[in-house]
Amino acid sequence: MAELASDAAESEELIRLCRESDLLNLQIAAVAARFAEGDAWDLDGSNSAIDWMRFNCHMTSNTAADL
Repeated sequence: MAELASDAAESEELIRLCRESDLLNLQIAAVAARFAEGDAWDLDGSNSAIDWMRFNCHMTSNTAADL
């Protein structure tokens, strides 16, 4: 019985964390879009905002482009 309660608690925690992650990803995408519209990445010597995010945020090119 205790195992079922533990499983339910873990399920709820997983759902909560995924929702928080989704909200954070939305915030990151909004900031990335504003960043791409500016020229800070160019002034920093990067070829593109994607290139800047890839290098400085330690992400793949695909992830940076998706943002």
